[in-house]
This record gives sequence, C-alpha cells and structure tokens, in this order.
Amino acid sequence: MNQAMKVLTSKETTEWYTPPEYIDMVRAVLGDIDLDPASAVYPQSWIQAKVYYTFQGTKSGSKKALDQQPPWIGNVWLNAPFDNTAAWTKRMQHEYTSGNMQQGIQLVNSNLGYNWFEEVWREHTVCFVRDRIAFINEMGKRPGPSKQGQAFIYYGEDDHLFRRVFGMIGRIIQP
Repeated sequence: MNQAMKVLTSKETTEWYTPPEYIDMVRAVLGDIDLDPASAVYPQSWIQAKVYYTFQGTKSGSKKALDQQPPWIGNVWLNAPFDNTAAWTKRMQHEYTSGNMQQGIQLVNSNLGYNWFEEVWREHTVCFVRDRIAFINEMGKRPGPSKQGQAFIYYGEDDHLFRRVFGMIGRIIQP
C-alpha cells in the first residue's frame, strides 16, 4: 500500500484539517468565524477564528472535551473529530436551538443510515459535496481525497446565501 493510502485509511489520527478554499466559503456565508470549538493551532493560520479550542491532554472526540467547553457564541465553524461526530452534532444543534449560537456550519462525513445524520438533514440545509475533499494533515500535505464523501450542514436563517455559495461544490438538500 502506498504512503498516501496508508495515511488516508489510518485510524491513528483524527487530525485532518479543512482546506482554505472551503474555509473561504464558510466565511462567505458566516462572515467572521467567532468560534472553532474543535481545532488545533496549525489550521488557525487560515481559519482565523476569534476563539478556538484544542484538546491537549484529552482525546479529541471525548465527551469530556465537549462538556468542558463553555457555550458556543456567535458564528461557529465546526470540523469535529470524526471519531464522535454524533456527540459533536448534538452539541452544535443544542447551541443553535438554545440561541447561544447565531449561525454555524459543520463539516461531517456523509453518513446516510445513521440516525443522527438523518435527523440533522431533516432540520437543516445540507450540501452534499460532489468531490471528496483532500484534507490537510498535520504535516501540511494533502495525501489524496478522503475515502468518504462529506457534507456541510448549515445552522442559520440565510439558506439562500448558503445555497448560493455551497451549491457550487455539491447538491443542496433542504428540509
């Protein structure tokens, strides 16, 4: 197996960062990114969230990491660890419906057949990305496209703007 394939199929890391071109799209919809609650220092060079949280000393997808965070305020960008997406999605949904969060965009694997995913796209506008994303690893490389498809979920009131911006990269599904 070549090195790129080993990296893409490895479960040794959940450190896969969203490329800048997608963050530019997120910013086109949200404006400033006030919070990135599941991040690292390296991708903040292009994400530039006003506040971001890392998980030093704790497993990134753990319930403890989520529970230790204060309320999510403002415009939120979330590319959560894919090892516990359901819990992160539940938190995103809670922050939006409670009124803490003004609006947000979440990146997830397109996980049809999972209850949490079915529920979210019944309530929110979703872009199913046409081409698989070539995520950036902690070495700054893009070893190849993800082995799964992705979706961007929009939590907010300006569905028209989200559709216009993200419709260029995939199919938009509305509740």
